[in-house]
Amino acid sequence: MPSDRDPISQELLDKVAELPRVRDEAVERARSRLDAHEIPPSAREMAEHVVDRLLEERLT
Repeated sequence: MPSDRDPISQELLDKVAELPRVRDEAVERARSRLDAHEIPPSAREMAEHVVDRLLEERLT
């Protein structure tokens, strides 16, 4: 990566690069909790949707 890049821009790029991993971890935690309570698959899909929306809100 270029060394002349603005440190704040690089930090932002690093955080954006982590988003897929963060989302996957959040979805997995939600699935584990749902599995522990035997929640039906439709609720699991809703949990994934909620995680996606929360991540979107944090980015805006």
